[in-house]
Amino acid sequence: MKDKKQRRGNDRRNQRKNDRSKDRRKETETVETEENNFVFGHHASVEALQAGRGNKLFMQEDARGDKIEQLKALAKEQAVPVKWVPKQKLDTLSDGGVHQGIVLGITPYEYLTLEDLLAKNTSEAAPFLLILDSLEDPHNFGSILRTADASGVSGVIIPKHRSVGITPVVTKASTGAVEYVPIARVTNLAQSIKQLKDAGYWIFGTDMEGTDYRQWKVEGPIALIIGNEGKGVSAGLKKEVDEMLTIPMTGHVQSLNAGVAAGLLMQLLIVDGYNMIGAWPELTALKNQERLEEAREALLFRLSNYAKYQGLETIVVFDAQFVPGITQSYQKYQLTVVFTKEDETADSYIERIAGELNDRLTQLSGFQSKILFLKGQIYMYFLGIDIGKRTHVASIMNEEGK
Repeated sequence: MKDKKQRRGNDRRNQRKNDRSKDRRKETETVETEENNFVFGHHASVEALQAGRGNKLFMQEDARGDKIEQLKALAKEQAVPVKWVPKQKLDTLSDGGVHQGIVLGITPYEYLTLEDLLAKNTSEAAPFLLILDSLEDPHNFGSILRTADASGVSGVIIPKHRSVGITPVVTKASTGAVEYVPIARVTNLAQSIKQLKDAGYWIFGTDMEGTDYRQWKVEGPIALIIGNEGKGVSAGLKKEVDEMLTIPMTGHVQSLNAGVAAGLLMQLLIVDGYNMIGAWPELTALKNQERLEEAREALLFRLSNYAKYQGLETIVVFDAQFVPGITQSYQKYQLTVVFTKEDETADSYIERIAGELNDRLTQLSGFQSKILFLKGQIYMYFLGIDIGKRTHVASIMNEEGK
């Protein structure tokens, strides 16, 4: 009897332990679900409301302005309740993100299956898919979705494990593109690639040691693999591709970062450095005091934060006449810093680079333009002598908390 009672006692203790373990798992799942069921910031909230995914809109109690009125009207139109809360509440809901006084509770994101994605693209003559191999940075994912939306990409495929998914940070970085780009999440990328091949897709990867992309001219469905930020395309997936492609770059543009090396040409920001300093009174003061080195350093730091947030490839150009003896360009804060030759101004340098890029655009075939993502999606911002544009960038940076 004693043994039976002891066993029953042990069974009850084990059951309580299992129950507590289940409760902890449930709590963890709930927290993760709640965190991923919020988007924040103006653009992401507008797009989610327009897509019909809004559940409850939280706005900072002292918030005012046109953007707030727009969101109130959208919420009313969609029958989404609005709650005015202190900033601290929004900080908590957004997990410390830059929320601009706006957080929206949304329905969970519904990923497609690969079968669903293929079915959606049956009407397209040459669908173009992106496969993201274990991408880790949510800002990169958001930028890719934004680029994919602008480029007319048919869909994106991501792995279920060891990869960033749709999170509030991704949604904000995509500026709402997550609502328009179909995304399939799969258990096994290698198996999915075989399925794509069976469906008639060409499979290409991107690698610095690959074949020159200009040697390939194919028609029909295409899937392009973008590798992990640090490791590139995994060895297992390289075995499945039809070809690994590289994109040879020439001139100063060759120094652009790994995003271009991986085959994804993002938005390009070209800045006349000394003129851009004029957007901030404190930097102008340093320049007027002949503390140019300090002013340059402060500008680069601010531009790097802005460029990272906006997903922009950024070149900062300085006139050589202001820095005699400095002719070596370099990378800093993930920016490309260029000092012109002594007989060239920043304006003429920017015009020359713009001409090179435009010439490259006109020479591309349809396949090549897809591989380079140049389908209506290279946006070049020339912030030279236009103080209005410089101030506009500065105001956006301040608004985003940068």
